[in-house]
Amino acid sequence: TNMVYRYEVRDEAGDLCHIEYNGCMLRGVSCPDGGKGELPATPAPSSTDNVIWSKKIHFSREMLYIYDMANSGGFAIHTSPRFAHSVGLPDPLVQGVQTIAVAVRELTYMFADGDGRRVKILAAKLKGMVFAENDVSIQLLEKDVHPEYTDLFYQVVNQEGKVVVGNGYLRLIA
Repeated sequence: TNMVYRYEVRDEAGDLCHIEYNGCMLRGVSCPDGGKGELPATPAPSSTDNVIWSKKIHFSREMLYIYDMANSGGFAIHTSPRFAHSVGLPDPLVQGVQTIAVAVRELTYMFADGDGRRVKILAAKLKGMVFAENDVSIQLLEKDVHPEYTDLFYQVVNQEGKVVVGNGYLRLIA
């Protein structure tokens, strides 16, 4: 079952800073009512066939350990080959949020001079798995420049050519 939850992040004065939607997979849990609620709509590129920029990234085993521990992790599926094998996976699984974070980092370096404060909207959908010691390709599909902001549409493809992060969208303020 995929569970999505919404966070409203507020500052000390109670003013809304941002809204965050996160999802997680619940193993062995069924959803008897079929699920409720809707996610906010995000813009989509005019096509997913045209890659206008790309960057290859290698996910070393060390990157998985560092990310897991830096985020108070400790879920064995991301760090233990033995656990990964016990659930039928070939190797530890890169956290989906880590895959998205690396893509956003690289897009921000390239198109926002590395200034993460310029990221106004971020959306992405996990569609597949990335494993330790595998490569991905971050692909920019479309770039729409406006006077006050730039919209970037991207995807991440694993080394087998499968889209593992789709519907990627970043709005960068000028």
